[in-house]
Order: sequence, then structure tokens, then C-alpha cells
Amino acid sequence: MEPIHIYAKQQSSRLTYIADYFFTTLLPFEKIIFYTHIDSFQAAQGIKLNYSNQNISDVLQIIPHTILFEDAIAPQSFKVEKWNGMKAFFKTGNDSLPFDLLAASFYLITRYEEYLPFEADAHQRFPANQSLAYRENFLHLPLIQYYANILYSNLAAKHNLPPTPDKTVINSPGIDVDNAYAYLHKGATRTLGGIGKDMLKFDFANLAHRIRSLLTNKDPYDTYEFILRSCKEQSVTPTFFLMTANQGTYDRNLPHTNATYIKLIQQLSLQATTGLHPGYTSDELQILKTETARLEEITGASIVNSRQHFENKISINL
Repeated sequence: MEPIHIYAKQQSSRLTYIADYFFTTLLPFEKIIFYTHIDSFQAAQGIKLNYSNQNISDVLQIIPHTILFEDAIAPQSFKVEKWNGMKAFFKTGNDSLPFDLLAASFYLITRYEEYLPFEADAHQRFPANQSLAYRENFLHLPLIQYYANILYSNLAAKHNLPPTPDKTVINSPGIDVDNAYAYLHKGATRTLGGIGKDMLKFDFANLAHRIRSLLTNKDPYDTYEFILRSCKEQSVTPTFFLMTANQGTYDRNLPHTNATYIKLIQQLSLQATTGLHPGYTSDELQILKTETARLEEITGASIVNSRQHFENKISINL
């Protein structure tokens, strides 16, 4: 689809970020052309959006909330209301689009509230029950996609566009490998320790599973070929997020030096995309770099994908 032209009194990194996600990722626009001079915007031809307080004849308008032009991270005061059958916030007072859908989407997608003070759980994570989405009962809804669809509908009415956006959705399964194997390849010390723990806890069902796996050399976690085959049948490419962290209380995977684990990682990297599953202490940047370097050495490729194992406290600028 052709570009979308957006006028704003000023451009900011926040506005650029959320507009790009909104219009070129969720919606099928080719690109975004920003304008900060009204004359240039009015002279442009094509699909237009006015993201300012200034009225421009025959152009769809969103009156902006201040959050996309702020540099600091600060508590935001707003009321969540029901609108068009869904929840919306950052009301700014336009008749057709009374809420700043771009600002609200930025607040949600960046997890803005997690950068504000909160009561963390035992692992220093932001609990879901403290989130706006939980409190307002839309945690289960793809609210940002709803906002994108509403905005597109308004643009379609103005510019005679197809009634629904023609956007290809790519399904890309992600598999977190917290523990490559349940019982096998753990070494004598961990295997004997596991047997002893099962016995002390009178967990004879788990003990039976453990013994059966050791005798048959078949592990219940060894489902990699099944996953790869299933993804191939569906014509999708999975991403396996793999751990290379030092072992600890919350990181119980095989060591990154384990020959069987190395072989598994290399086999997966040949048939799928691989990414890092950072360890519990990876909030320290140097540890994260070390784990990344380990995985890159095993796969022989640059690692650009990551999904956190427990938490992510590394600061980024919004």
C-alpha cells in the first residue's frame, strides 16, 4: 500500500517508533512520511493523518497526548473508558477519534508502567495483577490490534481504501529450552542426586519415569524432531531460545560445555532459528554478553534473538 503522510507539530523518537509499528507492522502501509510544516503537509498527495491540535480540513485528526513528546518517564493520569465496544484511554477530545490511540498503544507496547515504581515479586518481576490490563480486564485482548483496525477504518472512509487491511501475518513459533532433557545426559552426580531426591520425597512416580528414561535412553523432553517436523508441515520456521548460563538455583539446564547439549544446539541451528534464553543473573550486562558469546561460538552465527528466562531488568531509553 502507498505511504501514509503524518503531520505533527514536532517529531520525536517515541512518535516515530509507535507510528512505524502501527502503520508498517500492524497495517499495510509502505512507509511513513512525517511533516512538521503545515504547508508541505497540505501540498502532499495521498493518505493523510493529522497528529496535532491544529484543525486541517478533510484530514483525519488525532489530538495528541503529551506522552509521545516527553523525554522522562513519569506516572500518567488518565481514565479507562469503554469506547466502540472496547477499553480505551488517553482521551483528548476529537469527535471521530476521541482517544489518542497511538499514545495508548505506546504505553502498552513499551510496558511503560513497568518503568514506574511497583511492588515486585520474589524474582524482582512486575506482577501481571498490577498491570493496567489486568485491573481493567483486557489482559486477554489484542487491544493494540483493535486500535489499529479502528484507525484504519477511519482512514479507509476518508480515502476510499479497501474495507479491511490486506496484511500478511507470519506465524513464528518460539520454544524456550529451559531444560534440554528431563533425565538424560545429566552426569552421574546429578542423576544419583535426582534419584535420591525422588526417594526422599517419596515421589515414586517421578522415580519410575527417571529409571525408565535411563534404561530406554528415551527422554520425555526430547521432542525436538517432533517440533521440527510439525513446523515443517505447517510451513513455519520455529525459533529455539537456548540457555548458556552458568548453572545455579534457577538455571538447571545442561552446561554449555556439555557435548550432547552442544550437538543439540548445532543440530537445531541448522534446521531452525536460534536465539538466547538468558539466565537468571543476566540483568548484568557483562553476563548477558558472555552468554551470547557462548551461544555464538557453538552455532557459529551471530545471535540477534533473545527471550528472557526469568526477568529483564536491563534499562533502555523510551
